[in-house]
Amino acid sequence: ITQNDTMGTLEVQAYSNKQDSFKINIPQGWTVDESRKLGVIAFFSGIQDDGQGNSFNANINVYTEPVTLTLDEYAKASEDSLPKALQSYKQVEGKVVTLTDGTQGKIIGGTFTQTGSQLRNLQLLLVKNGKAYVVSGTAPVSTWEQNKDLIESSLLTFISTN
Repeated sequence: ITQNDTMGTLEVQAYSNKQDSFKINIPQGWTVDESRKLGVIAFFSGIQDDGQGNSFNANINVYTEPVTLTLDEYAKASEDSLPKALQSYKQVEGKVVTLTDGTQGKIIGGTFTQTGSQLRNLQLLLVKNGKAYVVSGTAPVSTWEQNKDLIESSLLTFISTN
C-alpha cells in the first residue's frame, strides 16, 4: 500500500483556529501541533518513510503577521527573502490562485536544503484585513510527487475568517 492509497484525501471537517481566524482542511491522518514553536501557529505533519532513511515528514504549517502591504507587494517581498532565509533556495513555481471562498492568493514554490535534506515546498500567501497568512507545505524532494497534489489541495481550502 502506498501513502497515496491510505492518505490521499483531506479531512472533511476543517481544522479551525478561532484565535488567529482561519480554517483549513488538512490531509487525513496528519497530526496537529499547536505549540507555536518557531512562531508557527499550527503545524500539521504526515508520517512517511521515503525508503532512503529520510526522517523528514511532509508537513503544512500556518504563520501570520500584521501587514500594510498588498498581496502583490507581500508576495514580492517573500520571493526576495526566501533565498536569504533558506539554504540553496530556488523558486520553481509562482501563480495566482482562487481559494474555495473566492479569495485570491498567490502560491510560490521552490526547492531548498535543510539539515542535509533536499526539500520542496509550496507557500500560499494571502493578505486580508491587514494580516498576512503564509501557509507552507513541505516534503522531501524524494516524496514530493506523492505529496504535491494533497498539499496543494489542502492549501486551496484555506479560509481567513478575519
